[in-house]
Amino acid sequence: MSEFDIFIKNAIYPNADTIFSTTVEPLSKIKDECIFVMDTNALLVPYYANTEDLEAIREVLKDLIAKERFVVPGQVAREFANRRPEQIKEVFQKLNRRLDTIKTFQVSQYPLLTSIEEYKELLGIEKEYSGFAKGYREHYKEKLDSVLKKIKDWTWNDPVSSVYRELFNETVVIDLQFEKDKITKELERRYLHKIPPGYKDQSKSDEGIGDLLIWLTILDVGKIKNKSVVFVSGEEKSDWYYKSEGQTLYPRFELVTEFRLHSVNNSFHIIRFSEFLELMTSSKELTKGIEEIEQKVIFFSATGVNQSSTENKDSLIEKELIYSTNESSNFWTPQFKQISEEEFLEELTESLNRLPFVGLNSFIYKYLGNVKGYDYKSTHIAKDRLAKSKKIEVYIHYPEDDQYEPVEALRIIKN
Repeated sequence: MSEFDIFIKNAIYPNADTIFSTTVEPLSKIKDECIFVMDTNALLVPYYANTEDLEAIREVLKDLIAKERFVVPGQVAREFANRRPEQIKEVFQKLNRRLDTIKTFQVSQYPLLTSIEEYKELLGIEKEYSGFAKGYREHYKEKLDSVLKKIKDWTWNDPVSSVYRELFNETVVIDLQFEKDKITKELERRYLHKIPPGYKDQSKSDEGIGDLLIWLTILDVGKIKNKSVVFVSGEEKSDWYYKSEGQTLYPRFELVTEFRLHSVNNSFHIIRFSEFLELMTSSKELTKGIEEIEQKVIFFSATGVNQSSTENKDSLIEKELIYSTNESSNFWTPQFKQISEEEFLEELTESLNRLPFVGLNSFIYKYLGNVKGYDYKSTHIAKDRLAKSKKIEVYIHYPEDDQYEPVEALRIIKN
């Protein structure tokens, strides 16, 4: 591990005089000339789009690629290869379980009532309806099996992958060439000095190298093309953005400065996929539809949780989950971080801004524990203190759908 550099600010901001003269051009001014670089979660959003929206997205990407203004980093392509099967598995699972929602009709059996004429008539109606329901279910199953078979036949030719295969040529995928030892040392330097991006991902299985490789690709693109770059991503992490009240403000100044050192006087922005489409198309319906579905993609992409698990009866409806996690996996474990009350409140605020509600277990064990790397003991302590000081409240959430059981959830108490 490198030694701490007490002069690290000089390395981050080598030209002190430019700190006060730095300007970032607005998106409206650079959108017709800039380069758009895609993050993995942005490439996954179209899996939730309908056929018409997917075609509209295809036309936007096709136009940008023709102008050589669209880039997919090699690291993003590799992450997509890992995550894409989960999208197909989710579609298959949800469809496969649809048959369970169509119940068969059972004819009543009450021998004591057989002497009642009206009951005999009722039995006749029930038998007729039972036959209809059985025929309908069999017909539905036949069509469902046909659809499931087509999904099984997908390898890399699902609708979204087909669009990407058609459009993503050698000019689109930029695979950064690097020396592993050199990159590893750079990652360690950024960890030690908390230099964005990626230094908050140390608890991840890849130790945050993914974000660094993507960022170095962005720097490379900005330098070679000598143009402003807009990074299309949904992961609003605090080592990429300045945040307040759980909401993102703008990219961190360290990133803006580093980018300008590589691509002189050009600007760097980060936007969501829906904002990207809003810049590139006049279709408000397309933008609105994508904005509604990308919240779900962003959440699961950030947590790394299989979205298909939301079908489980212990899950929270729609965008929220109860995670089945081994709670003993990180209790009092030294390598996990301590969380303060302020950090707990900030994470909860951000989650509530994204989700219909936040389940207690999902938030503490899966999100704060497994994803963010906070140990469970300090998380429970922060939760209890905040509840005692009347800043948050644990309550019972009752899902609108009766097939889901009530769950403990968290909410912020407004003063």
